[in-house]
Amino acid sequence: MKNILQLPAKISPCPIIEAIFECRYEPKVPPDTIFGILYKQFSDFYPKLENLPILQIPQQIRLQDSNLRYQPYYRMSSEQFILSIGPRALSLSNINEYVGWRVFYAEIKKLIEIVKELDIAKKIVRFSLRYINYFNEDILKKTNLVIRMGKQPIEAARTLVRLDIKANDFNNVIQISNDAELRSKDKQLHGSVIDIDTYLEDIPINLFSDYKAMLSNCHLSEKKVFFSLLKRDFLKSLNPVYEEEL
Repeated sequence: MKNILQLPAKISPCPIIEAIFECRYEPKVPPDTIFGILYKQFSDFYPKLENLPILQIPQQIRLQDSNLRYQPYYRMSSEQFILSIGPRALSLSNINEYVGWRVFYAEIKKLIEIVKELDIAKKIVRFSLRYINYFNEDILKKTNLVIRMGKQPIEAARTLVRLDIKANDFNNVIQISNDAELRSKDKQLHGSVIDIDTYLEDIPINLFSDYKAMLSNCHLSEKKVFFSLLKRDFLKSLNPVYEEEL
């Protein structure tokens, strides 16, 4: 029997419908030059270009509104990935079928190495990995999370839970819903979602000198949080495969 603390390398069917890496930063160069600099580097990897609706907002408002500060202005995409670019943030999303951590890590590494070489960021404000997992059943009944009113457990047809917790040296925003509507692969889905955003803020070290360890630790932290939520019997039903079995 596997130790419950041992983390599976993969489960089947894979519930991940989107994985997102994001890096928010303060630029060294004028913010309005960021896209032009990055486009030249990434157009071969992500050939499809899309201007996002935020560009219709006057620039003065975009710069002054704190809610828009880290929003992307452009989206570049390939068959498997979307690169979103803003003057103070970059994000890389794995769309369609999840490629697995090794492939996703390699794609993130390529992104960071190019940004490192360009030397456009002077400070990392936020560094995160976010995984959105979909289940076609009421996931709350399959988790170790119990919501009570007094001593009585609550089982509601529509439940949305948000937790902000510190775990494994990272901050984690956990959102769980058993009545979610979302789209994936051009299909409308209705079911449950476990959404985990694992992040660090105001990085005290030079990200580019130690990003590989930080990225690996961030991924490991997210996995620990995710699998700690699942009941043991439910995890067994997901056909877990461990590293030594691959």
